Amino acid sequence: RGVFSDHHRARLRLPLAEEPPPAPPPAGQEPAARRAAWQDFLRRRQSLGEARAQVLELLGLCVQQHGHRIKYFVLRHRVVDQVARLLLQRDKVLALAALRFLRQCVAADDMYKTYMVKHNLLGEVMELLRVHERRDNLVHSAILELLDYVRQRNLRPLVAYLAQRFRPLLSRPHPAPTCSLLLQRYAENEMEPVRPGATKRGRDEEEADDEAALEQVVAGAGAGAGSALQMLSDYGDDHDEAKRARPSP
Repeated sequence: RGVFSDHHRARLRLPLAEEPPPAPPPAGQEPAARRAAWQDFLRRRQSLGEARAQVLELLGLCVQQHGHRIKYFVLRHRVVDQVARLLLQRDKVLALAALRFLRQCVAADDMYKTYMVKHNLLGEVMELLRVHERRDNLVHSAILELLDYVRQRNLRPLVAYLAQRFRPLLSRPHPAPTCSLLLQRYAENEMEPVRPGATKRGRDEEEADDEAALEQVVAGAGAGAGSALQMLSDYGDDHDEAKRARPSP
């Protein structure tokens, strides 16, 4: 794990940041040359798509297994932003790989959720839902599974973000009840009475602490990778301890 983290992790970003090959010019070439140019273009585009999908599988495993180290790397280098932009590619296999990675980030840690809300990184997911809402395919199913996971686990920041920002889309008739159930969960959260010993101000302060820690990580904490990584590790330990200390509903 250490050797991979120290020497090979940065290489995983390269296919995500690489620009797709430009399409051949529509005219000005002999038919044989144009055909060869299109074959080369399609080969390079397919190769880049396959590399990106494989990288996303590896990064997803890292998010699940490598804890604070990969969290610092993913957030500091805006990997989630790059993955979100891949959702609107025409390559459906790549879109599915990107959705799986985002799903793993949502399930992994609160700081990923805070980052996604702050930078509106599920906006591409919802745009993809709009495109596929009337289609019965794997992309549509993967989006609904992600939304249903958010609802079932009641991930409050994401529930509120999705319901407030994308209510018109979620309110439209859908073949599956996932979207309406998500809006229902948001309404239930808003009507839920405050538990004894807990206040809305306390939740707001906790969210502010999350955002402050996130800003330090993304900015590198102004003290280099080592210090930022230690700060992230300390934050994770303190945050987990605070969550365990909260009274049960």
